[in-house]
Amino acid sequence: MDFMDIIEIQISSSEYPLLLKQIHDPPKSLFVRGSVSLLQHPHTLAVVGTRKCTAYGLSSTEKLASLAAEHDIVIISGLARGIDGTAHKAALKVHGKTIAVLGGGVDDSSIYPPEHKNLANEIINSGGAVISEYPPKSNIYKGNFVARNRIIIGLAKAVLVTEAPEKSGALITANLAADYNRELLCVPGMISNPAAVGTNKLIRDSGARVVLEIQDILEAFSILPKGAAKSAENSNFSNEQNILLKILSENPLTISELAEKSQMEIPLITSSLTTLELMEKIVSHMDGRYSVK
Repeated sequence: MDFMDIIEIQISSSEYPLLLKQIHDPPKSLFVRGSVSLLQHPHTLAVVGTRKCTAYGLSSTEKLASLAAEHDIVIISGLARGIDGTAHKAALKVHGKTIAVLGGGVDDSSIYPPEHKNLANEIINSGGAVISEYPPKSNIYKGNFVARNRIIIGLAKAVLVTEAPEKSGALITANLAADYNRELLCVPGMISNPAAVGTNKLIRDSGARVVLEIQDILEAFSILPKGAAKSAENSNFSNEQNILLKILSENPLTISELAEKSQMEIPLITSSLTTLELMEKIVSHMDGRYSVK
C-alpha cells in the first residue's frame, strides 16, 4: 500500500472523534485508513471478548454483531483473533460498517495478527476504517494492546462483552467502560463454562445489562427494531384495514377476491378500501384491483 492512503488526524482537528476526545487520556493523533467520517457515527458498539473463544462465544458474537450492524450500528473491535475478528466479519457479512483499532501501525506490513491483513483491507474497502495511535512501521509491544483498548472504548457509546474467562484481557477493557461512562452489556454463559466466568461475574458484580437478544442492544441506543415503526404505524388502522393491508401486501386483488380471502362483507371491505385510499396507503387500478402503495 501507499502511505498516502494513511491520514493523520490531530486532536485539534474537527475530524477527530468527539467521543474519544472526552476521555481523560485521548491519543494526541490518530492514523486512519478508510472512512474518517465513520469515526463520528452516532451509534457505535465496541465488541470485545477472549481470543480463545468457544463455539458458543463465536456464535453469539456473530449473531449479535451482524444484527446490530443491520440496524446501522458501527461495530468497533481490535482485529484480534477470536471474538474481535468474528465481530468484524459479522458486520461485513451483512454489508455493515466496522472499525478496527490496532496496537501497531495501520500499514499492511504492520497489521497484527498478520493473518488478518486481508480482513483489514476488506474493512477499508467496505467503507469501514482501520485506525491506530501508532505511526506506520511502528514496532509492536505487548503494552500497545492494553493502551489501544482505551481507544476502542472511547470511540463507543456502549460496550458488549460476548465471552471472557476470569483473567481475560477483555475484562480490563470492560472495566474501562465504567471509567469512561459507557454502558456495559454482557452475554451470559453457562456457569460450568470457564470461558464465561469473567462475563458472568461482570453481570453479577458491575450491574452490566444482560444481553439475550438484539433488542437488549437496541434499547441501549434507543433504536427501534426493524419493522417496529411499521407495526406502530399499522396500529393506527382498524383491524379490518390491517387485514386488508396484509392481504394486499402479497398480491393486488379485486374486491370480490378480497372478500373470498378475508371472509369479510363487501360493504365493509369497500368502506375500508376507501379510507385506506384516502390515507394514500393503497392504490386502485383500472382493472378493479387494489394494491399497497
